[in-house]
Amino acid sequence: MVLRLPITCATDVWGLAVSLLEIHSGRALWSCEADTVEIILAQVLGLTNSRDGLPVDLLRRSPLDITKLYSPHPQYFPVRRLGKGHDPRSVLEELRPATWGLGNVLGDEVDWDEEKKDFASYVLSSMTLDHEERPTASELKNHPFVAEPPPEPKEPKDSQAAAPTESQSKVVDEATSKVPAESKVRSAACPEERPED
Repeated sequence: MVLRLPITCATDVWGLAVSLLEIHSGRALWSCEADTVEIILAQVLGLTNSRDGLPVDLLRRSPLDITKLYSPHPQYFPVRRLGKGHDPRSVLEELRPATWGLGNVLGDEVDWDEEKKDFASYVLSSMTLDHEERPTASELKNHPFVAEPPPEPKEPKDSQAAAPTESQSKVVDEATSKVPAESKVRSAACPEERPED
């Protein structure tokens, strides 16, 4: 989209990866007014560990005049014009990522377990910069992050706390049996619409 290349199904693969990162981190990755296209692109290059900037082949396919938007050969990073308006005499600032890799979102790599490594691998594959080289959704179905079952949940240390006793279950069953079925559904879905006692 930044390079005005066609939007394809590969865009959805990218979008899912970004959504997964947002779910993992609990925040939107790019939601500030200051997040211009150039800043977002620099951050993407950092997350994907693209230390040489955008791939040359990708830039060649763009209909845009990349000489005004990206730093010159050998590394292609976004630039922004400092100053007011579109004054051609304005100074251009190259925007390079301050940090590299998914560690900004997933934490320090040395602390990653296998599950997090699979997640990172899936995200990086899905965020391959060149959409023509990005795996398809069908191909990603075989990725370990998707294909392997999640690990078994760890049992609580106090096994008595995990399962209600027979007497606790009986009390809950008796209490819920007195509530009409439609009230149970409505109150579970919309707590603010509970019927008054």
